Amino acid sequence: MTDREKLFGDALFDVAQEAGEAQVVIGELRNLAESFSQEPGFIDVLAARSLTREERCALIDDCFSGKLSEHTVSYLKVLTENDMIRSYQKCFEQFYERYNESNGIIAVRAVSAAPVSEELRLKLEEKIRTITGKIPEITYATDPKCIGGMLIEVEGTRFDGTVRKRLEEMRKTLVSPL
Repeated sequence: MTDREKLFGDALFDVAQEAGEAQVVIGELRNLAESFSQEPGFIDVLAARSLTREERCALIDDCFSGKLSEHTVSYLKVLTENDMIRSYQKCFEQFYERYNESNGIIAVRAVSAAPVSEELRLKLEEKIRTITGKIPEITYATDPKCIGGMLIEVEGTRFDGTVRKRLEEMRKTLVSPL
């Protein structure tokens, strides 16, 4: 992440937090990030040099005014006016990190071979809350390559309890010279 991307993410967080709208803004930013990943052409239009900055900002107004908070719409315009709209995702990630830090939330990614039951989700959430003292925001994914068990990523640290990992370790042990 560049210093500029960090600066833009921090600036929006500070404004939204001061206005008491950080929770609303993060929800809107998350939805936009998902929409932009599904329709990357929209970012291309907002970054297009063939349109004036005024035309690009008018497009933002047409698409989002009245549908998103004033802070989020203004932020999109600021990114567009400063030729930073292609860095939207990185700026969002900085906002997200600051939001989580401010609210005692820890982002967790859990990957398993099959969908995780509600009972196991609750147990995992409680265990992470107990260990970290923070509120876990867990994103679940499935990957049949896990075979069984679970891979958990917390703040850049991987805890690999998958059957696949255990089988790899056994293979290394069996193949290595004594």
